[in-house]
Amino acid sequence: METWTSTPKTILAAALGTLGVPIRLEKMLDEKTGTGRRDFFLGPQSLDGKYQTGSIKARFDSGELTRDVPDHPVSDIVWAKHSRDRILDCLNKGTRINLVTQSNSSKLRTFYHPGGNGGFPGVRNQGDLLQTRDLNLVAALSRFGIPILNVEGHGMVNFILPARQHLLGTSDPVGHIVQTWRAKDLNPEHPFAYAMHGLLNYARLIKEMDNETEQVLIRKPKSSKAAYIDPATTGRGMDKMRRFFLG
Repeated sequence: METWTSTPKTILAAALGTLGVPIRLEKMLDEKTGTGRRDFFLGPQSLDGKYQTGSIKARFDSGELTRDVPDHPVSDIVWAKHSRDRILDCLNKGTRINLVTQSNSSKLRTFYHPGGNGGFPGVRNQGDLLQTRDLNLVAALSRFGIPILNVEGHGMVNFILPARQHLLGTSDPVGHIVQTWRAKDLNPEHPFAYAMHGLLNYARLIKEMDNETEQVLIRKPKSSKAAYIDPATTGRGMDKMRRFFLG
């Protein structure tokens, strides 16, 4: 029998979903306490059997996976999301950020982190440039050593990146990777593809959370009996609930 597990962490659910693990979202409201929560239920393994949910979740929860295995797809997704948040902090709050190399990394990876001297390097003597408004693209590239050279405009800003710089650990220049990604021709197991799909799946889960119907947890007084009920339940559904509590 398949054993599903759960997590409240959206980024972990998005990362595992990107690896092909089935994901189910449930939103719940405790009628007695008035508190709400939502959980992502995770299938036991990816559909191709390559990734085991339990071991990945345990290593993620302990911090070991994202700390010590920088080239794991889950690490690339989690740190790309971290960089995305820090870039937004820089744009919206003026927070100084710096592109840093992950420590204890045999296969080099980078991410944006608070600190540094502030500002971006600039485009002088940088050669061919790439302009994009796609924040997910910028955050995913930053995982592989690609810095933001400059930011232009306000609101919908343009990010300026070096087009010929190679992604860390690859022979792929930025311009080629972006062109191949946009043409939907990039190998889905390319590290950059995992990071991008993970960010996109995170956004999809956030949107799904907003649209998902909240289930209400009903508890029977002075009893251990409890049930999750759709607020729109009527008729036979309510009769079934009454039989459960009264039986």
